[in-house]
Amino acid sequence: MAQMLRRTTRLVTALIGSLLLLTLLAIGCCVLSFTAGMPIHNYNLGQYDKNFRRIRHPSNTSLVEAKQLVSRSEVNGACVYFVGQLRRYSGPRQTVQSSNSSQANSIPFPHKLELLFFEDGEFPASDAACGYQLPYGVRQLSDWQISPSDLQGNLYLIYSCGIGESYFDYRCK
Repeated sequence: MAQMLRRTTRLVTALIGSLLLLTLLAIGCCVLSFTAGMPIHNYNLGQYDKNFRRIRHPSNTSLVEAKQLVSRSEVNGACVYFVGQLRRYSGPRQTVQSSNSSQANSIPFPHKLELLFFEDGEFPASDAACGYQLPYGVRQLSDWQISPSDLQGNLYLIYSCGIGESYFDYRCK
């Protein structure tokens, strides 16, 4: 009888320990997805960034700042993947445009590369960008960590973005 009681005690202890471990694991996964975002979105953003790095920029351009992010969509509450670079150029605007159009079909983006040229120190309004407009986190100049001296000269934004399901990602809410 005592042996059966010990065996039952060990079994109950093992069961409680297993349930506690599973509970802690579930809580850890929830905390991780809330603090780091959903892994599927991080993976998709990484794929966008990997493809974006394959772009050959014209020699008359220089990088001002690069950004990649997952943000919320204005259209349907979905996630927006954004990768882009704010760049300075010298010479004619057509050089930048022709370089972009010659590469547009050779890099496997789900959505095409877009160009926005600054007008009077601001992004122009664009209805086609990212389904509606640039996503939160990149649509204002104040969203970019650039100094006033970086705003001198001719600037443009080259980017690609796409829309995916939110899957309860806090960045998309």
